[in-house]
Amino acid sequence: MRIIFFFFLFASLLFPQGFTKAAPSSDTLIKASSAAVYYYASDGNRYAFPNSGTYFSWFTDFSNVQTVSDAELASIPLAGNVTYRPGIRLIKITTDPKVYAVSYGGKLHWLSTEALAIKHHGENWNQLIDDVADTFFVNYSIADPITESSSYDPYLWADQALTINEDMGIQQSQNALMSDTAVAKAVKSSSVVVDTNQSLCYDDNLQITCGSSHKGQDAEYMGTQSSYQDNNDGTVTDLNTGLMWQQDAGSKVTYPEAVAGAASFSLAGYDDWRLPSIKELYSLMDFSGSDISGDDNGTQYAEPFIDDDYFKFYYGDTSAGDRAIDSQWATSNVYESTVMNNEQCFFGVNFADGRIKCYPTTKGKGYFVIYVRGAEYGVNDYQNNGDGTVNDSSTGLIWQQSDSGYGMNWEEALSYCESLSTAGQINWRLPNAKELQSIVDYSRSPDTTNSPALDSVFDATSITNEAGQKDWAMYWSGTTHANTRTSAYAAYVAFGRAMGNMQGNWMDVHGAGAQRSDPKTGSSADYPTGHGPQGDAIRVDNYVRCVTD
Repeated sequence: MRIIFFFFLFASLLFPQGFTKAAPSSDTLIKASSAAVYYYASDGNRYAFPNSGTYFSWFTDFSNVQTVSDAELASIPLAGNVTYRPGIRLIKITTDPKVYAVSYGGKLHWLSTEALAIKHHGENWNQLIDDVADTFFVNYSIADPITESSSYDPYLWADQALTINEDMGIQQSQNALMSDTAVAKAVKSSSVVVDTNQSLCYDDNLQITCGSSHKGQDAEYMGTQSSYQDNNDGTVTDLNTGLMWQQDAGSKVTYPEAVAGAASFSLAGYDDWRLPSIKELYSLMDFSGSDISGDDNGTQYAEPFIDDDYFKFYYGDTSAGDRAIDSQWATSNVYESTVMNNEQCFFGVNFADGRIKCYPTTKGKGYFVIYVRGAEYGVNDYQNNGDGTVNDSSTGLIWQQSDSGYGMNWEEALSYCESLSTAGQINWRLPNAKELQSIVDYSRSPDTTNSPALDSVFDATSITNEAGQKDWAMYWSGTTHANTRTSAYAAYVAFGRAMGNMQGNWMDVHGAGAQRSDPKTGSSADYPTGHGPQGDAIRVDNYVRCVTD
C-alpha cells in the first residue's frame, strides 16, 4: 500500500505547519468486539489509547486494525497507555495554563513563549492543542522547558519516534515469546501484501536519486514493512501475515520428500505444519537482495532475497556439484500444465536469484523446505466495482480491470500508471512485484483453462507467443531486479506461458505464474534465441496493469 497521508477534513489541524507525517512502521493494532483499539507491542503486552488525539498522532485511519476474539484479547496483558507521538500535537490539562510539546518517551516540555509556538507551528498553533484529562496526565513526565528555538525541532522529534515501540523504549521480552506467539494466536491472518523492502531507485541501468527520473517505481511507495519475531525455538512468526515458519531448512530433499515430510514434521511442540503455497513462500521475498546470476565472484558480494537475520539461508553447495544459484525452495503448487515438453513441475522460489520458476517434481538437484503453520494466506476476494476496477478485499488493493492492451518498456510502464486517471482514481501506480504476484491464479493456465493465470473477473489481452501459440502477456512490476553486476532488469510476472528456447525450440519452460525479469529497455530482436540457461524469452515491451489502494 502507498504511504498514506491524512486526508481527513481536519488534517491541517493535526500536524505542524508544513509537516507531513511519515508512515509509521508495522505496528500491530488489535481490537475485539468492542470499539476500543489497542497497540500490541513487542513486549507481548497491549497498550490503550486514552483519546482519539493520541491514536491519530500515530495512525491515519483504522484500516490496519485486526480483530481478535474477546477471550484472546483478555489473554494479552494490559500494561498501560500510549502517549502522543512526539512533535505532532501540543497538549495541556484543564487545571494548568501551560502548553507542552511532547518528546520521546512521553516527556513534556513547556513551550515558554507564544513566539516560539508561532515559529515552529504557525499562526494557528493554538489549534494544535489537545486537552488531556488529569487522569492521563500521569502517563507523562515533566522535562526541561523550551526557552529558545534551537532546542525544539518537532520534525526531528517526530522522525525519531516512528513506532510506539521505539517511543516507549519497549524491548522484546523473552516472556512474551510464548510457544505459540500472541500474534499467531490472536491476530486473524490476512493476505496483506508485505512490502518488497526495495529502498533504492534506479533508471534503466544505474542507481539514481528517487524522483529524479523513472518516477513511480517501487522504492517511491512504502508499503506494509516486513516484521518478524524470532521465537527462539526454531520458529519465526511473521507479524504481518500471522504465519509461523520453520526457521532453518537444513539439507535439500527431493520434491516427494518435501510433500510427504509435512505429515510427520514436529517442531516447537506443533505438528500441524504444511508445505507452504507459492503465495505464502513468496510473502517472504525481499527485493533488497541481489541476483548472483552470471557473477564470477559467486556469493562474495551478494545478498539473498530473504531476511537472513531471521531465516537460515543457503546458497547451492558448489562442492557437491551445485551452482551457487541453486537455492530453490519448494511449495505445494504443482503447475496446472507441464513445462519442457511434458514435464510435471511445481512453482518454487529461488531466494538466491529472486525468481519464481516451475521446477521438476521427479528429478532435479533437490530443494530446500521450510514448513509453515497458521491460517491460509493468499486467498483472493474480488469484487467487480462496475467502473473498470476490481477490488481485492483480502489485500486492500484496487486493480485496473483491463490491461494496457499493448506492450511498452519499463520507463513507459511507470509513466503509464503514474498518469492514469480512471474510475475517479488518480493515484495509480505500477504494482511492485509482490503486489502483482498476489493476483496470479495458480489454478489456471493457458493449456488447461485456455486463459491466463488470472481470475476471470479481469480482462486480459491475448497475444501470439514466440512459438506461434495463442497466449497471454508478461506484466511489468515497478521493482528493479538488481543483479550484483547491473540494475538494468526489472521484475515481471508471466500470466501466460513463461517461454524459453531449448535447443532451438520455443516452449513453456517456467510456467504461467513465473516471476522473472526483462531488460528495462532495448529490443526483443537482440535476443532471437532468448537469454540464460533455459533461453528465457526477452520481450522488453511488456504489458501493464495498474494498481491503487
